[in-house]
Amino acid sequence: MLIFTSSQAYYVCAVETCTEDTEHHQPKDPDGFGGFYYNRHELHTWGLPSMDSPFSCWRIYNNVLVDYTRRELTFTSDTLNAILGSLKALGRYADDSFFCGLPAKQFPYCLLWQPAGDSKRNPDWPSWSWAGWKGAIVTPANYGVQHQWESGAGRTIITALKDLRLRRDGDTELPIDQLPSDDDVRHWLTAGSDYRRSSPERYPHLSPDKALVEHGKLHFRSGSVFLSIAPDIPEGARSSGAAQILQYRLMHGPKWIGTMFLTPECAKSYPTTTHNCEFLHLTSFTVLFRNIGQFLTGLPLSVVDEGRPSIFDEGYYSTALKRSEVEDWHRRQNRNGRFGGMSSGFSERRHDVTRNEPRPPKIRMKHVMWIEREGDTVFRLAIGILADCELDWNEGDFCLG
Repeated sequence: MLIFTSSQAYYVCAVETCTEDTEHHQPKDPDGFGGFYYNRHELHTWGLPSMDSPFSCWRIYNNVLVDYTRRELTFTSDTLNAILGSLKALGRYADDSFFCGLPAKQFPYCLLWQPAGDSKRNPDWPSWSWAGWKGAIVTPANYGVQHQWESGAGRTIITALKDLRLRRDGDTELPIDQLPSDDDVRHWLTAGSDYRRSSPERYPHLSPDKALVEHGKLHFRSGSVFLSIAPDIPEGARSSGAAQILQYRLMHGPKWIGTMFLTPECAKSYPTTTHNCEFLHLTSFTVLFRNIGQFLTGLPLSVVDEGRPSIFDEGYYSTALKRSEVEDWHRRQNRNGRFGGMSSGFSERRHDVTRNEPRPPKIRMKHVMWIEREGDTVFRLAIGILADCELDWNEGDFCLG
């Protein structure tokens, strides 16, 4: 890939980054290898999923977006064109298509991006895509999505969007498969990381280019609920990040049930409590208490007791802890009833003890999208997280532009 800047040109490949002022030096011993001196203007780059790269396609995709969206383009109409080469490269490794900058096989997770600071609407692209906004983003679910496969636990984030399609101009619809096989998803996340140098091929197999769709509206069926929002002013909490975006509470009556983040510019329009705000249900997920932060990476959170993020009333943590303890007790009782008495020998008994040890507590939560309506189309305003609580969800068909 060639990159032209105001100072010089760069050549970037899967192995090296070379510049106009790069100098090659000779090896110090006859059997050694030469190398390169980089005198100035070092270019921050990311690794490609090849040649034993420790990174995965999923992690690289998120890192690319975080770096790329911090740049200022001369023409906003080039938002997708300027990153097209990187998306095509990832698509070849992961055998995937991209819809408005989001990989099809990871679509529910990719909708969870958040602004990292000031952000303005870019009407050239849909509101649900990061390309539809001007400003840097963060991808809070990056490590949470990765962890669900690396840990071997399997799918723990479940989409709430049913019959999801992308409708392009001319009413052409493309179905989006949100539930590819676990093997397909794991391949997307880790494509290239299983490469071994003993392989006869220097590079892993690359798939042919897939479609890169640049425009369209999402059509699907899901639930929505009306909540109130209020600026969050935590008492006695300590901040864990800079307040480039502002935390807002999601309220159901007097109950604080969730959190979302607004840019300072957007927050000016909601200085006090605002009622009748509509939220779409995006995903449901289960996470260990100790791993909650993996779904909130990059957000300026406040933390409370035991490092738990202050994202809803503490009572929901207590309820989730009790429920998790009860579920774990029943699990151990059922296992003892089924397998107790079957163990004979030290190794079997030791294995049963390990299986009967208490498991760390879990909590269930939901991702939601704050939307506004314009005729028959809804548009994204922000992404939030809800505690697992009883709400009156209204099922309906949506067109997200």
